Amino acid sequence: MDALAVAANVTLIAILIAMFVEAVQRRLFAPPWLRYGLAAATLLLAADLAVYLIESELRQVVPLWFYLTATAILIVRAATETVVGLAAAERLGLKPLPLVRPRTDGDRRSAPVVVAAGIACGLAIAAWSAALFLVTAPGPAGGGEVAPWQMPEGAALGWFLTALVVTSLGEELTFRLGIQNYFAALFGRGAAGYWAAIFLSSALWSVGHIGRVDPEWVKFAQIFPAGLLLGWLFRRTGFEACVIAHAVLNLIMPFATPKLLG
Repeated sequence: MDALAVAANVTLIAILIAMFVEAVQRRLFAPPWLRYGLAAATLLLAADLAVYLIESELRQVVPLWFYLTATAILIVRAATETVVGLAAAERLGLKPLPLVRPRTDGDRRSAPVVVAAGIACGLAIAAWSAALFLVTAPGPAGGGEVAPWQMPEGAALGWFLTALVVTSLGEELTFRLGIQNYFAALFGRGAAGYWAAIFLSSALWSVGHIGRVDPEWVKFAQIFPAGLLLGWLFRRTGFEACVIAHAVLNLIMPFATPKLLG
């Protein structure tokens, strides 16, 4: 599985480079998409910088020059994924940001619909994960036990919730808004082409999660269907619902995982 993970990471880098080239060639780093790309990059950068400044041990391990280089890559990556994803989705006739950037064509989705869809999807993925773990009884990768988890309190709770939202935003930005719509635009209009894009982006997302439980295939079996559902959710409801669903999943699983792993 290590070779598969390396191949997936190399593929991901190649795709992101191709997306950047397209953004430059199509002049997508310009209104109306640029402000959303800068907003996404700023949000991810602020959270990452806060962690770097607060965690003294991290500063000792990660030198400043390396952090600044990684930060520059983060900014370019987030902006690229956003502008390419938004432009591709709108070319396909989708409404990628129904709340942040509503369309005035009489088909605006309300906030309650988007939030409810995201919560329902997150709960469905959590239920699937729990059922899968109960049936297969996997253990943590490398053996050992998973310690019980409790919700942090005070300032730690704020950091936990911030990290939860930022992690959800970052992954959905890459795999649903960015890569999924980039592939879909390459494949052309139509349900078949878009489902092929969902399949490929979900596969890449899933491979990035292997190596966390034993046997490793259980993690893939958990994440891949979740990617398909999130891909469908994006096509139906938009990006905000995907971030909500991902955040709900990440909120539930720290409680459930210690009880479910064998």
